[in-house]
Amino acid sequence: MGQYYKITYISKGKKHTVIKELSDSKNIFRFIDGKIISVVEIDAPLEIKIARLKNMVLSFFQKSFDVDEFVSAIKQLATLIQAQIPIKEAIENIAENSADPLISEFFKDALNAIDSGLNLSSTFEKYKSQVGILAIAMVKLGEKTGRLGESLETLAEIYEEIEENKRRFKKAMRYPMMTMTALAVAFTILIYFVVPQFESVFKRFGANLPLPTQILLGLESILKSFGIFILLAIVVLFFLHRYYYDHSYKYRYKVDKILLQMPIFSDIILQSSFYKFLLVLKELTAAGISLVDSLDIAQEILENEVLKEKVEQVKINISKGKAFSTSLKEVGLLDNIALQMIMAGEESGSLDVMLENASGYYKSLFDRVIDGLSAKIEPIMVVVIGGFVLLLALGIFLPMWNLASAVKI
Repeated sequence: MGQYYKITYISKGKKHTVIKELSDSKNIFRFIDGKIISVVEIDAPLEIKIARLKNMVLSFFQKSFDVDEFVSAIKQLATLIQAQIPIKEAIENIAENSADPLISEFFKDALNAIDSGLNLSSTFEKYKSQVGILAIAMVKLGEKTGRLGESLETLAEIYEEIEENKRRFKKAMRYPMMTMTALAVAFTILIYFVVPQFESVFKRFGANLPLPTQILLGLESILKSFGIFILLAIVVLFFLHRYYYDHSYKYRYKVDKILLQMPIFSDIILQSSFYKFLLVLKELTAAGISLVDSLDIAQEILENEVLKEKVEQVKINISKGKAFSTSLKEVGLLDNIALQMIMAGEESGSLDVMLENASGYYKSLFDRVIDGLSAKIEPIMVVVIGGFVLLLALGIFLPMWNLASAVKI
């Protein structure tokens, strides 16, 4: 989603005012035919905000595609197209034989779109929340180059790798999540049912509770008094975060910038983003599309606004006559190894080959990050679990140790 602008301009001797949603204020000149007087950045109109909120709420109840089934359907479509089967016949075949009713409906919509004279990409754009930006970019690439079958095959391969990476990530996170969940449940039970018993006993003997026990009792009191409000606040904050992240460029940019500064998450985001970006860029340049146009399309698959901004600056530098590798180096988009590959590709006239090598390089880095994820998380878990266990142990056993002296007094 872009930013809204109130634009005042003069055209054919008359003054006009329009409100437009644009990804960048620099794009205003593309849409305004006349002399621009003023450009004011504004919030989205009320009706747009209401529509967005409605769509966001509905999205929680919207069923998603079965990923494995969708990848299988994409591979079938790629195979049929490469076998010179007419696209309409290929899509009709998949729509009739898909086991997932949502995917069947998707391809039926695609069939209707083609009958209406539209491209396959128009259906992918309609189902953007389901298929993602990458799928739209790859289908558009295939349509533009006349190699739709190859593009769909590449898309299926990328999807399979993404799903495999998700499985590996979940596997790496399973043990930490189970451990932290068990600890949270144990902690809640203890401060609700065990620790309060010591308070009544110590009050009976007129003794003071140890500090760790007082801390636990304070947490118990807060949870009992404000637990429901804390839970509601978390839910509200989650919805607000999702709404503003989807619809406010400034908020999304700040969040994306913070994510790139977080030690573990930054590596995952950067390596996976560069891998997909360079792979799509390679496909585009190999198809003979100009570098700037290729960057325009490849930029869309990046989900991080900070990285998108850097690509935008790269495009500006190239339009000024600078080399691609020089532009990448100036904005700090890739590391030195990838830059050396791209520089060698420019000099030898085999940029697409080196882009593929650079993409493979980032894929190997991403695989290494995922494989080492558990080792990076374990020290954090040890500190957190150790802190919780220490607090619980001191909060429960100190009163027991002091109870004998309290009885004697």
